[in-house]
Amino acid sequence: NYSHKTTSKILYNLFQPVYLKIYKKSIPENRTGFISKLLALLYGLVCLAIAFTSEHLGGILQASLTIFGVVGGPLLGVFTLGMFCPCANEVGAVSGLIGGLII
Repeated sequence: NYSHKTTSKILYNLFQPVYLKIYKKSIPENRTGFISKLLALLYGLVCLAIAFTSEHLGGILQASLTIFGVVGGPLLGVFTLGMFCPCANEVGAVSGLIGGLII
């Protein structure tokens, strides 16, 4: 029971900054339990997906190089955009990053 409360508080503290940034208001106390359970489910599904796809990536070195190859290009684009275009905003940078990851 104590470990469940600790895990719930950790997940709440992980999710709260994202929630505040998106919705611009604090999380109501009656919804924290539901949100932490939903977040735990999402984290669990992501971990399962990573576990099932890791067998196809080969060794640890090959997996890290593959992941960096997928993520490195769009991240370079976002950093370059930030350095050379002062008029760029967060929405444009994030949408470009997501578009680059999809392609």
